[in-house]
Amino acid sequence: RENSSFVTLLNDRSSLPLLDDNPDSRIKKIIYQRNISTRVGRGIGYAASLNNRPMIIVDKREVNSPVPTKLYHVGFWIVPILLEKGDYVLSNSLVVERKCVETGDLLNSMRTGRLENQIRNLCSTYSRPMLLIEFSEGVDFSLESAEINRLQHNINWVNDFGSNKSEINKSNVKFGLALLCMKYPRLTILWSKSPEYTSKLFQKLREEN
Repeated sequence: RENSSFVTLLNDRSSLPLLDDNPDSRIKKIIYQRNISTRVGRGIGYAASLNNRPMIIVDKREVNSPVPTKLYHVGFWIVPILLEKGDYVLSNSLVVERKCVETGDLLNSMRTGRLENQIRNLCSTYSRPMLLIEFSEGVDFSLESAEINRLQHNINWVNDFGSNKSEINKSNVKFGLALLCMKYPRLTILWSKSPEYTSKLFQKLREEN
């Protein structure tokens, strides 16, 4: 019930498009413009406690996943906005595209070529683009079971490396990820065994940034 209420709250606040080129600047505008009612026992002290939390911009389409809730519980202030690039903006330079293995998001986006387009957009805007591959308790922490029989479909960038169809037919997810890293050297791939681990990983990234 707590997670459902949290998702509802984020959805109510997620109608703001990210129009500013500077994510931190956009966040500050949101902070200064928001009003917190004292009628529900929340006042200046509560507002100050939120302002002191490190902030993460979250794509509103991610609020139904368990990650935003866990980020809030480890101490982040979550700002849900419709993002055009990435799923989690941790700073002006650091953005994360999250792909879940259990839901098939990783495999489907690789099959259609959508993942390559997303990574290209991240690299064109942010100096530290990251791809997070997230597993869960119900999925083995391994890509061996995530074989793709015909990875070449709708992925034009494979041709840039001189690969022929017979070679690609035998490839798997790891091959596709290797091609992404070759074409986009600034891309960092993160591995997470669960949403809870993801929240701790983001916490570490913010501390180092």
